[in-house]
Amino acid sequence: MIDLKDKIIEKKSRIAEWALSLKGLPEEVWFRPFKEGSWGTAEVIAHLMFWDHYVIDSRLKPFLQNEKLSESKVDVQKINDNAAAYARKSDKQEVIEEFVNARIELIGLIDAMPSEAFSQKLSGEKMTWQHYFQELIQHDKHHQNQINALLTSVMPVTAKLLPTSDTADLIEGSDIFLKEFIDKDAVELLHLQIENKEFFEQFSMRRPNGFYTVQGQEERIRSFRRDKEKDVSYNFGIYSSSENQLLGTINLFQILRGSLQSAFIGYFMDRKQNGKGYTSEAVKILIEYGFKELKLHRIEAGVMPHNTASIRVLEKAGFHKEGIARKSVNINGKWEDHQVLAIINPAHE
Repeated sequence: MIDLKDKIIEKKSRIAEWALSLKGLPEEVWFRPFKEGSWGTAEVIAHLMFWDHYVIDSRLKPFLQNEKLSESKVDVQKINDNAAAYARKSDKQEVIEEFVNARIELIGLIDAMPSEAFSQKLSGEKMTWQHYFQELIQHDKHHQNQINALLTSVMPVTAKLLPTSDTADLIEGSDIFLKEFIDKDAVELLHLQIENKEFFEQFSMRRPNGFYTVQGQEERIRSFRRDKEKDVSYNFGIYSSSENQLLGTINLFQILRGSLQSAFIGYFMDRKQNGKGYTSEAVKILIEYGFKELKLHRIEAGVMPHNTASIRVLEKAGFHKEGIARKSVNINGKWEDHQVLAIINPAHE
C-alpha cells in the first residue's frame, strides 16, 4: 500500500516530470501571457521554483533540524516579483532545470520527514503538515491547468514540438517489471540516485560532473538509447508491479558479439527495498532476456568481495564463482579487487 507520504511525494514529482516536456516549446509560446497583462508559462515555472525554495528554506529544513519555524508572514508579492524577473532574463532550459532540481530537493526533504509528522501542526500554524502539502499540491495543479489551457489553444502550432506518447520495452515479472527509460523518467531516476548517493557510491565508479542533476540523468537516458541502437548495452528500470514505483536499475553492458557473444550484468537497488527479493527476480528476468532475446552465450558479473548480499543474489540466479580479478575496477579513486561470477546459456551447455 502507498502511505500518505508516498502519495504526497508522487503528486509533487509528477509536475516536475511534466515540466520537462515544456522544453520543446517555442520561445514565443514560452513567453506568451495567458491573457493580456498576466503571466505566461515562463513566469509560472519560475514562480513554482521560487515557492519550492521558500518551502525548503523556511519550512522543511528548520523542521528537520528541530528549529523553530519563522512566524513572520511570507512576502508573496516579493516572491512573485523575483520569480517574474528571473523568468524574463533567463534561458528556458535553465528555468525548467532549476525548477526540477528544486523540486527534487523538496521531495527529498519530504521523504526525510517521519510519517507521524504529517498529522502534526506546523509550528505557529493551525494546519497540519498533511493539509499544508495538500494546499501546495492544489497550487501546483492550478498553475499546471493554466499552462495546459494555453497549450491547448495553440496546439496546432505546438503539437509537433511537444513530446507525445513515448514508448518503452517492458519485461514482465511476478512482483516487478523491467522497463526501458524514456525522457520523462529523468526526475524519478535522479531522485533514486540522490536518495541512495552514499550507498550506491560504495560500489560504483566515479560519477561524472553533473551526474546529480536532471540534465545529467537526461543525458544518461539518451546514452542508454544510443547504446541500445549500437547493441552494446541494454538498460532498464526495476519497477514494482503493484505500485509502478522505480525501485532500482539493472543492465547488460559491454556486449561483445562475434565468437564471444558475452556481456556483463550490473544493478543497483534502492537501499530501502533491499531484502525483499526484488533484485533476485530482476537478475533472473534479465538473464532470461539476455539468453533468449539477445542470444548471448555468457553473462559475467564483477562484485567487490565484501558485498556478500550481491554475491548471494547472483548465486541464486545460477552464477558460479570463477576467481578474483585483482585491482580490476577503479571505485572512488581506488583500484579494487572483484569476485568474478558467470553463467552460461543453458542451451549451449
